[in-house]
Amino acid sequence: MAAKVKPSQGRRDNHLSLVVHNRDGRKPKKTAQQRKAEAIEAVCLILTGTDAKSRGQAFWNHPSGRTYRIDLDWDLFGNYLMTRHWGSKGTRLGGQRTTVYGRRGEIDWDTLQYDLLKLCIVRDRHGYELDVERIPLPEEDEDFDALYGEDQLCPEDRASIAEMIGCSVEDLFGPTGTEKK
Repeated sequence: MAAKVKPSQGRRDNHLSLVVHNRDGRKPKKTAQQRKAEAIEAVCLILTGTDAKSRGQAFWNHPSGRTYRIDLDWDLFGNYLMTRHWGSKGTRLGGQRTTVYGRRGEIDWDTLQYDLLKLCIVRDRHGYELDVERIPLPEEDEDFDALYGEDQLCPEDRASIAEMIGCSVEDLFGPTGTEKK
């Protein structure tokens, strides 16, 4: 599947919506039983880059067992937020960069490189809608767990993110659990 972008349709400015389509561009057709089985709420944490030119990387664990990576980036002129979609082993999905329907100023993403994003998967009757929400990182003197709670970033989540990115939990989050900048 490739992920195709659609407008946020009245969501808050810090939300974007992506709709997942089949590789050939058609919306996936599922039986009611399949839709129910795949309607499991899934949340993954997106670790963004360390500077304005870096892409944020979203890792989505699909109910089928496949892992998809969605990269976030500004376009050449810095006006639109762009996305790219990759398969579980770095295989490119979709083939083309897709524009998110939002400009700087309309969506407050100027501090994207320092944000942790939460990706929630919501079912609709046509496909998967991925709701991306900004979660601002705490100040360096704030404890991450105290601010966001174990349900937001539990040790298993940290370990999973670190494994997917290819570094240790300590290198990524620091020994005290405070996100490095």
